Amino acid sequence: MRYTSKTEYAFICLCYMVKKNAPTPINVKEIAGEENYSYAFIEKVFQKLRKANIVTSEQGNKGGYTLVKNPSHISMKDIIEAMENKTYEVFCDPMVSKKVTCPPNRRCGLKQVWKNTKTLLDGFYESISLDMLAHNNINKITELTTNINPNAVKIHACPRSRLQR
Repeated sequence: MRYTSKTEYAFICLCYMVKKNAPTPINVKEIAGEENYSYAFIEKVFQKLRKANIVTSEQGNKGGYTLVKNPSHISMKDIIEAMENKTYEVFCDPMVSKKVTCPPNRRCGLKQVWKNTKTLLDGFYESISLDMLAHNNINKITELTTNINPNAVKIHACPRSRLQR
């Protein structure tokens, strides 16, 4: 699982907006200047965030971007999906890739492990809000990770192959 620079920049820019807590829209030039990022790159990041309905834009002299919802109602999962389309890819799922699929008669336990990984990550990312990230609420995030129950996900063992019989 690897996320692009756009995703990282999206988090940084959105955290900037939350910390700024401005009653008026925040201009991309301001964010790019403060964070020392390329204006063109940040504009592309915000276009994706706008398409995902995380921010809204206002045109004009005092235009810029504002959050659509309260930052406590925007999850890490929302932001990752806006930038990457999904949080984790179960690459051997036929819905994901036509090239990397297991034959129907082969029952490998890996697909279920990858699906369970996606479920765990989605739940974890869903539980972390933009507000928590912006205010560096590490205690709450640490609490979330220590409360993950490894027994909550059932992992199915690989059936024995013909070579093991």
